[in-house]
Amino acid sequence: MKRLLFVVLITVCSVSWAGWERIGTSDEGGLTVYVDTSTIRKNGAISRMWFVDNCSKVQTNPIGDRYMSDKSLRAFNCRDETFAIISLVRYSGSMGQGNVVRSATFQERELEWSPIVPETVGETKWKIACGKK
Repeated sequence: MKRLLFVVLITVCSVSWAGWERIGTSDEGGLTVYVDTSTIRKNGAISRMWFVDNCSKVQTNPIGDRYMSDKSLRAFNCRDETFAIISLVRYSGSMGQGNVVRSATFQERELEWSPIVPETVGETKWKIACGKK
């Protein structure tokens, strides 16, 4: 029985981490950023892709939400070097696990496009999504 439980736990853990590749870190909140390149979808100059931002310790945002990780679907304008968040889900646990603390999805007309800041993890995300690596 213990052996079966071990196999099930290994399988579940493998599936939850499958596809996530570490692409960078930030000192802010002990942040490590992961990407799943199998989720890249391109349409003209726009590329979309899923990311996980994983914190090494619990974070609290200005409205009091406590969380450890975010999963976000981001759109990148490969020509204009801008990005927008399409969907964001904030989790109580690491790597998008635990309870959903907050979530938001934006319609195309609601997207707020921001410039890519050079030499940041955001630029690394843009390069991967747009094939500029």
